[in-house]
Amino acid sequence: MTRFAIALLALVGLFIVTGAEATTPARRVFLPAAHFDVTPTPTLTPTPTPRPTMVVGTNIIDRNYELVREMGFPWVKLYADWNGADPENEVNTALQRYPGVKILMRIDKSPPSARTGDDANPIDAAQLSAFLRNLVPRMRGKVQAYELFNEPNLKWEWNTNIAGGSGMPSAAGYARVLATAYAAIKESDPSAIVVSGGVSPAGNGGAEAIGDLIFIQRLYDAGARSSLDAIGIHPYGGPFVWDQGMGDPTGIYFRRAEEARAVAVANGDAGRAFWATELGWLVDPRVYGYATYDGRDCLAGLGGRIAWVRQPSDVAQQLQAAYQHATDNWPWLGGMFFFNFDYSAAGWVNTYDKVCDAPNWYSIVTRANQVGRPEREPAFAALQTFARGYLNGR
Repeated sequence: MTRFAIALLALVGLFIVTGAEATTPARRVFLPAAHFDVTPTPTLTPTPTPRPTMVVGTNIIDRNYELVREMGFPWVKLYADWNGADPENEVNTALQRYPGVKILMRIDKSPPSARTGDDANPIDAAQLSAFLRNLVPRMRGKVQAYELFNEPNLKWEWNTNIAGGSGMPSAAGYARVLATAYAAIKESDPSAIVVSGGVSPAGNGGAEAIGDLIFIQRLYDAGARSSLDAIGIHPYGGPFVWDQGMGDPTGIYFRRAEEARAVAVANGDAGRAFWATELGWLVDPRVYGYATYDGRDCLAGLGGRIAWVRQPSDVAQQLQAAYQHATDNWPWLGGMFFFNFDYSAAGWVNTYDKVCDAPNWYSIVTRANQVGRPEREPAFAALQTFARGYLNGR
């Protein structure tokens, strides 16, 4: 028999066996097969495209808008204290110094007169509506998104800046706040994005906090999904690099964002956007000679975060990798704002309680405000590189 006939019979037998397997998969017969040199199909490299789908920004403390523009992030987060100064001047300043910048504005610090004393209904709806109906029309076209208060799952934030009193945070009460604010904002600016206050990563909670995932679930239980466009989260790195820490009981790791999103999915809300309105990693104060300040241990001023500190170059790597991972893998993350840009540049950061406080060492711009510390941390250049790739394609 010729070699051609042998090969032909082998191929026919293979066809028969394959057909038999389709009807009787338990029977598996293997025959010798002829070997062929096959040229692999080349894998096409996709053309880089811009990535403008996720909002990228930073929390601003000291009005260094030109430097944010230089870094390349098109959004900033500003703060509007309900019981403080009117934020319109600050918004106008931002737009004058960084033309075209987009703004996320956090509404914070309710006035005592608006607090009801009832955790289940903590803020007088009429007063909150009146405040927003006065503010939002003036901000239309200038402010693109609003975040409603800060870390509402923390007892301290709840009692100091939202509800007053001494009770534990109430997701049902906060859902009422969201419903009132959402209606008032959308009435004045239907295009504005409404974000719930970023929850603090709090593990399973305790005497001082409701666990972040628990709080999000309780918001769903209270019907809050119709009163927000995005859920705010604060996926700080804590002691972990950007891709580690999953399952740690503290809940303080960057990929906690995935677990928060899983709550939405479990509630049939897979299309829900999340905004990381704060995140970051801590620079080690000792690198720049701040082991002590005014004769006191500077690490002690970090508030229990001693194990979180890193070399400046390492912080740069974590931030850049976190932003890149989110843009490449988390289409549900609508916004990402690192904390913070320029706290260290503020002239009033000159006492122990400010210099050795955590915000100072999350900051990446000092403008030579602190002896021994560079005007810009390595994270500035790292995020500038990310921004160029993000906006222009890679």
